[in-house]
Amino acid sequence: MDFSEARDKASEFVKTIESEDGVELKVDQNSHFRLPDAFVFLCNSREYFEGSGRGVVGIGPVRVDSRTGDCRLLEMFESFSLEQDGELIME
Repeated sequence: MDFSEARDKASEFVKTIESEDGVELKVDQNSHFRLPDAFVFLCNSREYFEGSGRGVVGIGPVRVDSRTGDCRLLEMFESFSLEQDGELIME
């Protein structure tokens, strides 16, 4: 699976998640982590990325398995090791 496919899967996945106050979530289109077996995308509110609103606290990054395409939110402890385990890619 390439980056573009993984980003699309992550974007579809976050559409199924609502924050506690019903805020629409989006995937960060400008950066992601590349792990040996996955892509990890940060997500936040649509308003946050558009620069017109506050961010959502407590939403973990989305991990997309590069072999299966399975998506899930990372646990907090997994998020802490992203910089050690993967490469941050800024576009």
